[in-house]
Amino acid sequence: MTVALEVAGVSVTYRPGRDDAVAALRDVSLTVRRGRTLALVGESGSGKTTLARVILGLERRESGVVRVDGIDVDADPSRVPRDVRKRIQPLFQDPGASLDPMWRMRDLLIEAMDVSGSVPPSMRPARIGELLLALGLADDLLDRRVHELSGGQKQRFALARALATGADMLVLDEPLTALDPPAQRAAMDLFATLKRDRGVTTLLVSHDLDLVRTAADDVVVLYRGRVVESGPTTDVLGTPRHPYTRLLLASVMPPNPAEARRRLAALPEDDAVADPVPSGCAFAPRCPLVVDACRVATPDPKPIRDGAEHAAACPVSV
Repeated sequence: MTVALEVAGVSVTYRPGRDDAVAALRDVSLTVRRGRTLALVGESGSGKTTLARVILGLERRESGVVRVDGIDVDADPSRVPRDVRKRIQPLFQDPGASLDPMWRMRDLLIEAMDVSGSVPPSMRPARIGELLLALGLADDLLDRRVHELSGGQKQRFALARALATGADMLVLDEPLTALDPPAQRAAMDLFATLKRDRGVTTLLVSHDLDLVRTAADDVVVLYRGRVVESGPTTDVLGTPRHPYTRLLLASVMPPNPAEARRRLAALPEDDAVADPVPSGCAFAPRCPLVVDACRVATPDPKPIRDGAEHAAACPVSV
């Protein structure tokens, strides 16, 4: 299976003051295979959204490469096909915020086709009809404005506009947060259909491990800007090897309230934030398995066994 998206050695450092440095991403690498969904998971501040913005070209990086089908998206423009960057389109947490409230839905779709040059004018009515049918939208919605749509309809139109550009890769940043439960279920079905019928490749940013378990083929776990575990979803969430991944899974609320309180009380605090770029493993101050070596050298992800896709950055548990 071919690699659709590759991130290699990406680092991003924020400098809020002259002498301050906060590493948002540190030497992050991952690959997304064509037609698959890879989820980025981790606590707030782990670097998930920063990495998504780097991939979309919305955030500058100090090092590293982003490749689409093996092509460096920031290489010499004369050597990069015009549509490479446009093939990756976002769907943000609040879909309504990405839609101009003064425009009608029909005009938003036509604008996307016009800017991208993906569809000739004579074929646009047919393409719009195809998108509406695929996304379960009624024709009469085309003449409505954003404020006249429900949350689920806004999300579907935001997705229709992304697909109207000819995109075959989506970056979904917490795509279900703004939706009610029925709309969430409908969106899940829609994403599954796009992957199955259109081979759409997806990078999913989410803190919802139930969503990740259902929707993602592969998972990358980030902690303070580093990859600490990665692999097939069934392996990473079924048999986690890094202590941080286990902490994330333990934080998911069980049905029993007493058990929920017990788990919360057992979770260590993140007191490592006082050091913006700690030496050694960033998770060491919270880790129940920490040894002296963890505080000296930063571990790289290694396969849990020879040839395994499942890898973890923990010399104690691997």
